[in-house]
Amino acid sequence: NIIKIIHLCGTALEESAKTFNQFNEEALRDYIKGMLSSHYENTVTGETFRRVGKTDIQIQREDKAAFIAECKVWHGIKLFSDAIEQLFCYATWKDTKLSLIIFNKENKNFAGVQQQIQSWLKENCKSCKQWNSNIWDCVKYREDTGRDVRLAVALYDISIKELPNSKKN
Repeated sequence: NIIKIIHLCGTALEESAKTFNQFNEEALRDYIKGMLSSHYENTVTGETFRRVGKTDIQIQREDKAAFIAECKVWHGIKLFSDAIEQLFCYATWKDTKLSLIIFNKENKNFAGVQQQIQSWLKENCKSCKQWNSNIWDCVKYREDTGRDVRLAVALYDISIKELPNSKKN
């Protein structure tokens, strides 16, 4: 259900790309966090201390983190890989549901970004299936804990494409 809500938020971001493209990572995170809070009252926090840093979104259930997520603006596959490692550093051995939410703001070749992410996930995860055109649901092994983790990766395109024959003011 959490991923479904995130997907609805991400779709709204894409549909209003002209507005949201100007937002930085923190503002985009706050938009998603606000929508999650409307479903999970008093349990959603942002910039929450976890293990060795602060995760962007956390949902608390029964005195434990039921869900943690990191939000990033797309800046290439190396930083994508680093973001997953960062997310794993925030997760304790008990955390088994993690998510990385990526916002494409500048790359005009969105299909290329999708292909890069899909290739990385297929190479680095035990299993991975594409939930829809924006979300992958994967199982990734954590060497430090010896456990499998469910990793959802969501990608949203809020880049601005100029219309043909448009004049800049």
